[in-house]
Amino acid sequence: MEAAVLYASVSIIAGLVLLLLGTKFMKAAVTIVGFLAGYWIVSGILASFGWSTFMVVLLALTAGTILAAYAFKFYLIAIRFSIAYFIGSFVYSIILLTNVSGGVAFLVGVAVAAFAYILLEYVQFVELLFACITSTQGASLIVAGAYVLLVPSDLVIVKSQSMDIVATAAGWWLIAWLALTIAGFSYQRRSFKKPEPKQ
Repeated sequence: MEAAVLYASVSIIAGLVLLLLGTKFMKAAVTIVGFLAGYWIVSGILASFGWSTFMVVLLALTAGTILAAYAFKFYLIAIRFSIAYFIGSFVYSIILLTNVSGGVAFLVGVAVAAFAYILLEYVQFVELLFACITSTQGASLIVAGAYVLLVPSDLVIVKSQSMDIVATAAGWWLIAWLALTIAGFSYQRRSFKKPEPKQ
């Protein structure tokens, strides 16, 4: 129970930071997203191959830390990676809903993410996309944290598949996720700096 409360607390706090302050603190937000991306990717792969929970968490934390350091140092590249990761992760979750095998869904998600990364070289509205990404990630963390508080027995599943838990949630969980995402995006959108009027 204590582990579930700790995980939920960290998830909800990190989620609130991403949800409300993603574009204001882009560098910090990208670092958090880098850690989450490394953690989720590695934990998802290892869990699918049946590795022990201890090794999954240990290696996922290591991968998350390395990717977070990379994201902090290579800021602009990391922003594009964060957006591409979100798009690929979203596609992966949607494909899973169609009962396609996890391996096929993962490969399609990676391919879509790679294509999105290349495409982002030519996009001029990265800040808007980043607000969408951080709002969605923040909402996912908050809902996952709340879920663990109410269903602590699912802590291990949520640790390795929190995005999938949210994406496949039904009823109030999905409504809460959508409402938080929209609220966070709207708040961040209003906080964008308006262009200075020309003299």
